Amino acid sequence: MAKKKSLAGLLTAVSCIAWLIIIIALMFTFLRGELKNESRYLAFYEEYRIEERTGLTPKGATEALMALVDYMEGDRDSIQLTVEEYGVPVEMCSEDEIHHMVDVYYLYQGFAKFQPAGIACAAVILLIGWYANKNGLPNIPLRSFFWGLGLFILIGGGLALWAVLDFTSFWTAFHLAFFSNDLWLMDPRVSRMIRICPEHLFSGIAGRMAAKTAAMLGVICIALVAYYRQSRKKEG
Repeated sequence: MAKKKSLAGLLTAVSCIAWLIIIIALMFTFLRGELKNESRYLAFYEEYRIEERTGLTPKGATEALMALVDYMEGDRDSIQLTVEEYGVPVEMCSEDEIHHMVDVYYLYQGFAKFQPAGIACAAVILLIGWYANKNGLPNIPLRSFFWGLGLFILIGGGLALWAVLDFTSFWTAFHLAFFSNDLWLMDPRVSRMIRICPEHLFSGIAGRMAAKTAAMLGVICIALVAYYRQSRKKEG
């Protein structure tokens, strides 16, 4: 009995870690979709009146931002492009911005690895669920889902609260944790990249990503509970 309980605990722990990876993979998948939404950028810049603020047209700002996204995706070799600022052709990015985006590229590609990892973790959870049912163990996938979700909410909620209360310190800590240089310190008075990336552009992206992730996790939760109840009926 003790051995069976220990095995159940081990399988739950492994499944909990797998669920955490799946949740991060889901978030990145929805983030990727949001970042590639060119029409939403264009609408945002028109409403934001980007031309009055920066001299860049909504179309020009959108092209510049899509160049950043395409570069992070590995679909172009450089973020540099020529845009019109107050009707005058200029190079969009400085040398420091170009070098900083190299670091961002590697960070983005690192997070992209969570997507195949998430698929592998889903397979692991299915295998553990099958093994648990065959050996009369509790419904480990459902239990570990709630453990993993709770842990994610605890960590993610803490980080989100920090960002809401003091976004500047959160943003600084994020960059210090992931970047080994100070190229991310840009002056909004001269940096076109900063001027086309206002805070509420990314808060909107983050909000939609979070909403889609929450909806998907809700679907997964309902499916797991339904499966668990059906299994209990069969046993009864």
